[in-house]
Amino acid sequence: MIKVCDHLAAIERVDSADTRGTFIRLDRNDRATPLEEGAFRAILATLGPEVFGNYPDPQPLAQRFARDVGLSDNQVLATNGSDAAIRRAFHAFLEPGGRVLSPSPTYAMYGVYAKVFQADHVTLDYDTERRLDLERFVELISERPRIVALANPDQPTGAALLDEDLQRIVAAARDVDALCLIDEAYYPCHPVTAVDLVSDFDNLLVTRSFSKAYGLGGLRLGFACAQPALLQGLDKVRGLHEVNQMAIAVGQYLLDHPELTESYMSELEAGRA
Repeated sequence: MIKVCDHLAAIERVDSADTRGTFIRLDRNDRATPLEEGAFRAILATLGPEVFGNYPDPQPLAQRFARDVGLSDNQVLATNGSDAAIRRAFHAFLEPGGRVLSPSPTYAMYGVYAKVFQADHVTLDYDTERRLDLERFVELISERPRIVALANPDQPTGAALLDEDLQRIVAAARDVDALCLIDEAYYPCHPVTAVDLVSDFDNLLVTRSFSKAYGLGGLRLGFACAQPALLQGLDKVRGLHEVNQMAIAVGQYLLDHPELTESYMSELEAGRA
């Protein structure tokens, strides 16, 4: 009988079957209101036959996003959601027996990917006010993890770090040659970003997603932002074609029409209030 690799046997994954029925999946932060009908039809009108027949080229979309955030073309990769960028980072930069450091609770896949790539996952709990003990976290970084992984703001707590805290963590990671991965899946729901630090730190990888503020989790589209050497590492472990042509086309439309995202953000703010 063919068996899964020994180090994978203990990994238990929750069934991802869609059980929402008439419910809104708050556990996944799905979009609760549909895309406006006029915008939806306009998006569909941009999808010609070549979208379905041609192999995808995500580079023009990545270059467009790079211009929007003030980075160079070679500092952005389009990815199959931010999760694909995170997985590729673990694959490229995490060796068996290495350590991943993150707060807890946090994005569940950090722990899963640590097991997949035979590494140890070291965590530091948030306190009861959802605050991270920054001094202790920096101490743990000094113990030389291979990857320091943060979601900012974090999930499921919503805990967020300030600009100066992020910069201190990235600098501490650089001092021990650790990759600092900051997932900004919820940007700009929380407007603080580390993208502005990418050009200053050669150990920083920032990921973004179309799933939350854009409300398009079904597209599986995101970006990885870093200096070229880091992105070359991610490129070594990508599949041949990971970002599909339809996602590229819709992503381009959303970047060309920022008012759609602004409208959805207003809905989110009103709903949260």
